[in-house]
Amino acid sequence: MNRIHGAFPIISFGRPAVIIGTDTRVKMAEVVGSQSYFVNQMDYSKLMEVFEFLANGANYFSERLSKIKNKTEQEYVSIFNHLIKK
Repeated sequence: MNRIHGAFPIISFGRPAVIIGTDTRVKMAEVVGSQSYFVNQMDYSKLMEVFEFLANGANYFSERLSKIKNKTEQEYVSIFNHLIKK
C-alpha cells in the first residue's frame, strides 16, 4: 500500500499491509507490527518477496495485532484507573 492512510484501516481489521512510502511516516507501521519500506528500498524482487509474505499469512499478523490491541487496552485501563483513584 503506498498510502499510510489506506494501510491503517486495513491493519485495524487484522489484515496485513505493507507500507511503501517516501517519508518517515512509513515507520508508523512498526507500531502495529507491520512492515514498511522506503521507495528507494524496493525493486521487483523485494516487492515479490513482500507479496509472498502477505499471501502466505504474514506470519499470523492477526494474532500479533490482537496481542498489541490487548496490551494497549490494559495500559489504558491502568491509566484511567489511576486517574479515577485520585
